[in-house]
Amino acid sequence: MTHTAPTRDSRTWADLTPGTWLVDQRNSAAHFEVSHALVSKIRGVIPISGGTIEVGPDLATSSVNLGFEPAGVTTGLGDRDDLLRGPNFFDVVSYPVWSFESTSISRDDHDLVVTGELTIHGQSRSQGFNVQFTGVDESQSGVPVAGFTASGQFDRRDFGLDWTAGQAGSHIRTGHKVEVTVYVVASAAGSNWIDETVVDVVAAV
Repeated sequence: MTHTAPTRDSRTWADLTPGTWLVDQRNSAAHFEVSHALVSKIRGVIPISGGTIEVGPDLATSSVNLGFEPAGVTTGLGDRDDLLRGPNFFDVVSYPVWSFESTSISRDDHDLVVTGELTIHGQSRSQGFNVQFTGVDESQSGVPVAGFTASGQFDRRDFGLDWTAGQAGSHIRTGHKVEVTVYVVASAAGSNWIDETVVDVVAAV
């Protein structure tokens, strides 16, 4: 894959071919950050299990659908990850999939505003994200690959994640506000971008 930096002119929705774009789950993920002990931050990553971007003739006819895999959460500390997966926190056995389905996409200056239904821990709430379309590049065989970065914030208690320090076996408080940044890479349906990624990785070994 080439790595030419996209110019400002390339960062337009019109560069996306209308149709279905498939999210590359191996190169996409949701990163989160929450305050810890009031003086630090816990940062982690939740994998994206799949999704689609439906590109219409304009933003009003376009949509986004993403799936997330909470069982794959990583924060850099194994014991903490096990607690998050457990029944007092994410409860990944009962709620193995989180999702986001857009209800509207609009433009705010140079960025996009994507609003939709975010479902976490079995509870759904309306959630907005500011989205930067980072451009379109080409893979080694000329397949167009698009990138997006979405940022937002929510209160974990709105999704039933109201656990406290005591439940975590600690007296150190964890914040309620969660900052989220979602990095998405997608290619047009029917392209060989996913297979090509595997070839690139193998060739690099």
